[in-house]
Amino acid sequence: MGERNVKESTYGVWIWRLIRLPVFIYIGLIITLVIFENQIVYQPDVETGDNAEDSSVSGRHRYINSGQHKIHLMVNERPNPRCYALYFHGNGGNISHRRLLLDRIASELNVTVVGVSYSGYGFSDGKPNERQLQQDAEAALSHILQYYEIEKTDVMLFGESLGGAIATRLASDHQLSLIALDSTFTSLSDVAQHHYPWLPVKYLMSNQFPVKRYAQTYFGAVVQTHGTDDQVVPFQLGHQIALQFQNQDNHQFLVRQGGRHNEVPPDSYFQALDVAIKKLFEKKEWNAVTSHSDGIFDSQPELFSCPFKQRRRQITLAKAWKHSDYYLPSKFRSCGNFRGSTNICAATNTGHDTFFLRKFTAPFE
Repeated sequence: MGERNVKESTYGVWIWRLIRLPVFIYIGLIITLVIFENQIVYQPDVETGDNAEDSSVSGRHRYINSGQHKIHLMVNERPNPRCYALYFHGNGGNISHRRLLLDRIASELNVTVVGVSYSGYGFSDGKPNERQLQQDAEAALSHILQYYEIEKTDVMLFGESLGGAIATRLASDHQLSLIALDSTFTSLSDVAQHHYPWLPVKYLMSNQFPVKRYAQTYFGAVVQTHGTDDQVVPFQLGHQIALQFQNQDNHQFLVRQGGRHNEVPPDSYFQALDVAIKKLFEKKEWNAVTSHSDGIFDSQPELFSCPFKQRRRQITLAKAWKHSDYYLPSKFRSCGNFRGSTNICAATNTGHDTFFLRKFTAPFE
């Protein structure tokens, strides 16, 4: 018995000697990934020196508060935009690297687009992490709603790779009308598990970005594209997240055969977005500005002026002439009272910042 125990003990020592180095290396890799997770996930290009030129509040470059620090926005305005868009870039570079893409989005789709440079990226202060990036997104949305005096129904989102996770959560939280996604995943931990299948990274990561969860609670429209040869975010993850969105009737998944991760979206992507924007944002009109829908029109329309502001310009409400239908676009529906009369409830946009209007009288008491 004693001799057998000695042999078993000897075998155990040799086995431990053989496996201890791989075990220590494995544990070391896990510890390294946990400690340096943020450095691996977030790969910003930080701009040094002076801030971006033209940093006035109304310029192409703006700085807004996000928590206790400021982040950089790159703005491309259109004179009469069909809608307003926020653009969330991927985990590398910064928003300045997407300048040409933002220009194309603005000009080709006729939208005012605001690109967000995350905390710690480009000219933005702070440090990136999942919670902070979502705070950056909320700050950017709040900014454009206040600055342009618009509503959430006038806003769409663009999300590129990691930015798609941020856009999907923001859209789900606020039920925005449209998301445009490029190379987005089910969760960041799924992407990490794909690249490190022999490590339990899925269960150890602090930056999870669970896009699948937010997609399941979003009911708006989605235009999504993904390349079949994406070397960073596997195509199957993009396809899986496409199936999670609730409104499949208004979901388009554009497959780029042979497409890679870092490439400009195809023309079909912009064409699909053009159709979606036309459907969701153009001629978005309301038939009343109050909760009352059973009032009556005066027999004689009147001329009214109202201090509505669109891109900081006055809008004139003009006399109605032979129009059978009168609607007030959502951005102008809170017009209040005029000349001590009851509420103004209806108008129609002529396309030249002029609105034909009639006065709504009883019953509002």
